[in-house]
Amino acid sequence: MLRAEGRTGFGGGRLQAVALMLILAVAALLPAGVARAEMADAGESGEERVDEEGRAPERMPLRRGGEVPPWERVDAPSGEELRAAGWTFIDEDARPGTAVAGLTAGTAGLVVHGLGHWMIGDPDTALLLFLGQGVSIAVFATGIAMRRIAPRSTGLAGASDALAVGAGGLFAATWAGDVVGSFRGTGSPAAFPAFTPDGASLELAFSRLFAQGMHVRDHGVIAVPLRWSRLRIHPELHADTRFDYRRAQLAIGWRIPLDRLSSLELRALGDDEWQRASSAGRTRLGGESVMRLDAGTVVSHLTGLVWELRVGVMADALALESVQGGRRMTADLLRITVPSETALELAVNPVVHLSAGYRHRDDLLVGTWGDQLGVFWGRLGIVPRNRIGAEVLLEQGAFFRAQLGLRWVFAEAAAAP
Repeated sequence: MLRAEGRTGFGGGRLQAVALMLILAVAALLPAGVARAEMADAGESGEERVDEEGRAPERMPLRRGGEVPPWERVDAPSGEELRAAGWTFIDEDARPGTAVAGLTAGTAGLVVHGLGHWMIGDPDTALLLFLGQGVSIAVFATGIAMRRIAPRSTGLAGASDALAVGAGGLFAATWAGDVVGSFRGTGSPAAFPAFTPDGASLELAFSRLFAQGMHVRDHGVIAVPLRWSRLRIHPELHADTRFDYRRAQLAIGWRIPLDRLSSLELRALGDDEWQRASSAGRTRLGGESVMRLDAGTVVSHLTGLVWELRVGVMADALALESVQGGRRMTADLLRITVPSETALELAVNPVVHLSAGYRHRDDLLVGTWGDQLGVFWGRLGIVPRNRIGAEVLLEQGAFFRAQLGLRWVFAEAAAAP
C-alpha cells in the first residue's frame, strides 16, 4: 500500500485555531444530512460527512482552498503526475533492515532460515525461506541415501550427487536471501543486475597455481565468447608457454528466458585436457542444463541474488601413461559422468557482482577437495562498462589457484533480457 506525503498548513494563530474547534463542535451537533461548515475566517475550509443513517462521520483532510487530497479525487491524477507535482510515495508495507537482524540471520539464521525477516516484521518471507530450507534438507538427505546404496560406477551415483549438490545450493540460497533481505530491508531499492551486451568479446586471463613441486604453475587463458539473441557460443583455451598443460573447450548454448531475470540454458559442450608432467589427459563430450533463478522472481526485494545450478551428462574418456621398469604403460578409462555445479551470485550494484560456488567434478590441475568432493570457488566480477570489464577468480581443490582476467567487448547490441 502506498502513502503520499506533502506539506499542508492552516496558517494563522491561536484565534484561528480556537475558531476552527468551535465550528467543528457545532457541526457535530447538526442533524443528519447537514454536513458542511464554512471556515472563511480562517482562510481554510473542510468537510465532515455523515451518512443518512447517522453513522460515524468520515473526516476529509483540510487543504488550502477547501481542496481534498489529489489522490482521493474521482479524477485522481496518475502516480507520475503526483510525483511531478512534488508528492512522494512511501510503501507502508516496507520494513527497514537492521544490522541486528542481518547478523542474527547470518548466525542463528543458519539453523532456522527466515529468522532475520521475522525480526524485521516480514513473516511471509520468513515462512517462505523456512520452507525452502526444509525442502533443501529433504532433497539433500534423499541424495545422500541414494549415494550410499548406489555403486560408484553407476549413473545413479551421479544423479544422487547432483541432487545433493542442488539441495546444498538451495540451502545456501535461502540462507543468503535471509541475510541480504534482513540487512537491506523489504523496501530498499533492488540492485538489478546489468546484462552483458550481445556481440563478440575477448577475454584474457592469467592463472597461477599455488602448489610446491608442481611442474605447471602458471598458464594463460583466452576466450572469445559470442552472444547473439538467445544463442551462446563460448570457445576457450588454457595453456602455458611450453604447452606442458593445455585445455581446449567449446560450449554452444541456447538460452530460454523464464522471466526478465531468470533463465534456462541448454548447452552442448566438449573439452580436451592434457598435463604432460603427470602423463594424464581426458576428453569429454556431452551436454548440460544451466538454470539461473533470480530470487526477485519469488521475493521482489531480493532481486539481484541469483541461484545457479548446472547438471550435465558427459562421456568422459580418461587416458593415463606411466613408465615402469623401462616400459611405457597406458590405460584408457571410459565412463559416463554426471557433473554438477551450484553457485550464488549477488549484484552488489548493477556493475559489481560477487559469486561463490561448488563444482562437483575433478580437475587435472587443481584436483579435488577430498576423495568425494570437488572444487570450491569464488569470483569478483565487474560487468563491462565502456566495453571493458574485469574478473578475479579463486579456486580451492587439492591446490589453490588464483586467476585475474580482463574482458573487451568488440560489438554491442541491445542486451537480451
